[in-house]
Amino acid sequence: MKEYTDDLILIDFYKEEDVFDNFELTFGSKKDIKDYWGDDWNDAPYEHNAGRVYERYVQMKVHYKPFNCIAVQPCDIHDPNSKWCKEDFKKERTPCLLLVPHSLLEELDLSEKHTTNNDLIREYDDWYKFTYDKFLGREGVTEIYFNETFDSISKKIEELNYMNKLSKDVLMFTTLRNFDDEPPESLAKSVMIEGAELLQNYQFKATSPDLLNVKDEIADVMIYLIRLCNHYGWDYEELVRRKLKKNEEKYPSSPVTSIILEDLDTESETYKQLKQEVKKAELSLIHGELKVLKNE
Repeated sequence: MKEYTDDLILIDFYKEEDVFDNFELTFGSKKDIKDYWGDDWNDAPYEHNAGRVYERYVQMKVHYKPFNCIAVQPCDIHDPNSKWCKEDFKKERTPCLLLVPHSLLEELDLSEKHTTNNDLIREYDDWYKFTYDKFLGREGVTEIYFNETFDSISKKIEELNYMNKLSKDVLMFTTLRNFDDEPPESLAKSVMIEGAELLQNYQFKATSPDLLNVKDEIADVMIYLIRLCNHYGWDYEELVRRKLKKNEEKYPSSPVTSIILEDLDTESETYKQLKQEVKKAELSLIHGELKVLKNE
């Protein structure tokens, strides 16, 4: 495919209104078409009037599921309608899609409010912050325009949609076997079912668990958790880090801490760096141990 995708340009898109994840991009060959059009493309608002681009221009349609971001189009949560028509996109007067990273939603305190259900979004007083105009031109937001090449758009999405290797491997496994259409409630149930199978290894205290089976059951639980994260476009590593941070605030460390530093060379760079960190934290290195100076 790579040898001809440089010739493909974006000529249309589709995304359900107020649904912030899946979208479809339609590409045509800039060599084969001098112009492209669809029904009522000069009639605003596009979301109610415009038809899809005529099939004679279409070379390829690609379905995308954003990872670590949400997709916002000009008509999302506009009251009553957007001001744009499809010709505005064609003339590149405004982007047709904005890809907003989850990190930006967290800055706006919207990460917990992200949902694909419009009614749930509107339950929040600040649901209006999801509108296209709020994100347009903001640093960190990726803009997708008509007439962009397939390669350019793919590179943008790839850079934004960082997915760690394990998540990719799980996604590839499920995609090749047509397992990726399972609803999230089924995945959540599967987590609990596999967790119960893990627990069976410890059902009888007098019985030594089969550790090989324990490993397999732990892996099954993790696979379903990763699949659930993939469904929502979440980075499971980031979720764990965020929760650890919350837990640190909820369960602060004890005011008295002792860390044994056996076999640590006092002349090593590691020891010197640790000593600097200890000094900042008002701790003291005494006889190979790390102790708190203040116990208040």
